[in-house]
Amino acid sequence: MSTSRRRNYCCVVGCQTGYSRVKNQPKLSLFGVPQDEERRRLWDQNLNRADRPLQVTDAICELHFEQKYILRQYVHIIEGREVYIERGKPELRSDAVPIIIPHLLKCPDEQPTPEQSTKKRAASPPTCEDQPSKRTALQSVEPQLRFEDCESARQSDNAFELEDVVRPNDHWAMHKFRHYDGIAYVSASLSRELVSIEKTVLMNYGTDRSEVICRTYVRKTLISEKVAYNLEDAKQVLDCAESLHPCRGAGSSCISCKYVRKVILTRKSYLKRKERRNSVSTKLRVLSQRNKRMATRLLDIAGRLEEMRANNANVADKILEDKISSLPRKQQASVRACFQAAKQTSKQGMRYNQEWILECLLMKLKSPRLYQHIRKNEILMMPSNTTLKRYLRSYESAFGFNQAVMNTLKKKTASMSDLERHGGLLVDEMKLSEHFNVTASGQIQGFVDLGEFTKPEDKYQQCDHGMVIMFVPFAGKWSQIVGVFATKGNVRGDILLKILMEATILVEQAGLFVDHITCDGAPWNRKMWKLAGVSASSKKINGAIQHPVDEMRKLHFISDFPHLLKCLRNGLLQKGFATPDGLVRIDSWLTFYKDYRSVRTLKVMPNLTETHLEPNSFEKMRTPFAFQLFGPYVLRGLAFYKEDIERRCGSIEATQLFFSKIQRLITVMTSRFRAEALRPASTDVAFLSNFLDFLNDWESFSDNKRHFLSESTAIGFRVTIANTLSLLKYLTESVGFKYLMTSRLSTDPVEHFFGIVRQSSGCNAHPSPDEFLITVNCLSFYNLAHSVDSANANPDMINALVTVHDRQGLKVTHKKIDDLISQGKLGEVESTIATMPEKFADHIDVTLEKSDSRLIYYTAGRIHTTDSVLGENSWITLGIRFGVHLRPMAADRFESIQHGCPQEATLGYSLAAMSVVL
Repeated sequence: MSTSRRRNYCCVVGCQTGYSRVKNQPKLSLFGVPQDEERRRLWDQNLNRADRPLQVTDAICELHFEQKYILRQYVHIIEGREVYIERGKPELRSDAVPIIIPHLLKCPDEQPTPEQSTKKRAASPPTCEDQPSKRTALQSVEPQLRFEDCESARQSDNAFELEDVVRPNDHWAMHKFRHYDGIAYVSASLSRELVSIEKTVLMNYGTDRSEVICRTYVRKTLISEKVAYNLEDAKQVLDCAESLHPCRGAGSSCISCKYVRKVILTRKSYLKRKERRNSVSTKLRVLSQRNKRMATRLLDIAGRLEEMRANNANVADKILEDKISSLPRKQQASVRACFQAAKQTSKQGMRYNQEWILECLLMKLKSPRLYQHIRKNEILMMPSNTTLKRYLRSYESAFGFNQAVMNTLKKKTASMSDLERHGGLLVDEMKLSEHFNVTASGQIQGFVDLGEFTKPEDKYQQCDHGMVIMFVPFAGKWSQIVGVFATKGNVRGDILLKILMEATILVEQAGLFVDHITCDGAPWNRKMWKLAGVSASSKKINGAIQHPVDEMRKLHFISDFPHLLKCLRNGLLQKGFATPDGLVRIDSWLTFYKDYRSVRTLKVMPNLTETHLEPNSFEKMRTPFAFQLFGPYVLRGLAFYKEDIERRCGSIEATQLFFSKIQRLITVMTSRFRAEALRPASTDVAFLSNFLDFLNDWESFSDNKRHFLSESTAIGFRVTIANTLSLLKYLTESVGFKYLMTSRLSTDPVEHFFGIVRQSSGCNAHPSPDEFLITVNCLSFYNLAHSVDSANANPDMINALVTVHDRQGLKVTHKKIDDLISQGKLGEVESTIATMPEKFADHIDVTLEKSDSRLIYYTAGRIHTTDSVLGENSWITLGIRFGVHLRPMAADRFESIQHGCPQEATLGYSLAAMSVVL
């Protein structure tokens, strides 16, 4: 709807209604143009303006409409009769159309009427015919002649017969008089056998008999005077007189009189109030009230404006969330961070989402240089190194099993299905650099830490290896670190078995199901197998034990298949194998390979190099070289050059059969896709069973162990293959799996994890213990926050990982110990230290070790005889001289010790000397 104001003059060409320059013109009603386009177009066609079309703000006066389209009265039914009340403003009917478009709008015979004193037109009261009264009320006279009168006058020049006028009804009578040239139409009433004339219409010809003057009287009072040019005009005068209803007068007022009285009283009150407003104080008060109203309205508008802004902001956020909902979760986090940065004028002080912080920490650990490149070039919105370090300091760094991770993992698994919770534990170790790190709280990191399984003789040795225990499910792309330990060399088999049993119990309590434990073929792992009761031979294979949590289940032990394959490759390169099919050797056709390598043509075995056939000590540890040696290219090459090789080296039929079996074994034991997965009653299951029989036949055929697998490798193959078949049967029959991805049984996830840890250490080949611990904790939190696609981590879970409340308690405890030392309360100091949580009392027995009493006596006496008390810098110098870190006492105690407290000084500094952190 247009907000422009409607014009107050008629838009018809030639019409002067509403123009200020036209004086003494009767007041006519103006009607606005309809808003409907169809009706407005119809009006525009009738007006036929050539200069412009009809606009919404235009107005047309009543002269251009037929009277039947103008509603001037309200019609009410009172006591069964129709009562007409004059409208305050005339209105148009819904089907009204301007059809009267004259060239001259003013009739020459029109008699102007004086303007009314009020803006509103007085309503015409209805008549009350029951009781006549002396008092009569005049009805409002039509202010002007209608345009039809003028138009009919121009069209007709002949007079009409007065007797031919059609009367409204039978109540009207026609009378003629002797000395009167006209005719009188009279309407009378009967009351109490008395006849009284109510209405009279006198009609007589004018001077030229071309017009008839019609005068209407009601109870002897002239009401109106009109000019009729034809019978239709005269009939309308009679109809108008019929519609008039005289008022009863005093004693009983009609509805019209009540409205008139109310209008008069309102006008009278308005005039009185207008006179009282002339004073300045009244105007000031009115303006003050107006200002208050406007101020209130302004506040209301401002409030609504703020509400609209907030709603618009919410709508924008909602639209953004809807648009990025189809993106992966990591891309959603990056987009949110970018849009949040766009709303701020400065990047300083910007808060990041906890999930995005974990993503950035992982990217920083994987590639620090790439992280800085992305951040400096503003490719993504990432926090600075200082912010990342602040978050890293909030992570609880401690070796062993992290109880916070276990508690959060229990909440995580509550929304996971049984298929997603079945898996196994992977255990492996990596080399660390020997390094001590002193924390801000005075603790030293870098000792051997196996938790409660740490032996006293190993407690003060520097660690050089880090061991990680990881849970990997059979279904899903997630993994979770459940424990990390610092070791000296390798963990003994008996301790390793205890740690793995403890890990199994904790993971089961967290809601997961541990069905197998995978490790490599190291001697200490085989020792752990032997202690657990795992054994294998050609006669019997015992690869599983009773589950420590559920008696109805079994816990399977599996050896890492890539490690077994490397051992097989090393034995083949070193001595060859004597299989039932024949002798399998590589050195026999090594000479042919060297000649083949020198040819500068297309190669059948492009991936085969000297590294595969003659690897050094480092290359023997590379798993890809072992897989490529038994790959399809080598088999193709052997088949392609079979005749040439056999002419030089003899038959290679046994070698081809052996390589084809190993290649098939690699395919079955490293399946990563659904099409290659191990399924029950499949040819792959039959092949694994046949391969076990092949191992037995091979062992019995080779009387000399020199041409067979080593004992550790043979046990590993037998236990791994047998337990793979046992797991397949258990998972498909008892759990509900349809197949088994055999790649989930290897330690590849742990090796991938170790690669991230080494890369995060920068240029160092091996990370330090503190770097290893921080990286492991960060990745464990990340894995827990991104476990499965169908069960996303909620904000409370992430906050539980990042926020560590116990650290605050540790600071309070340290401050309390310092205050007790300053006050000389030694007994309370020892009791406070003894009550500290075990996980925060790392190597606390080291701090409680007593120095030699002679050294304490000498140090305290030396300080007592010194003129000035040592300051904080002197304490640091003294600690460096003795190779220890001495914690200085509070500053407020130095002054009291200096002024005549030798015993307290001796005790205080003796305690300071005993507070040595090695």
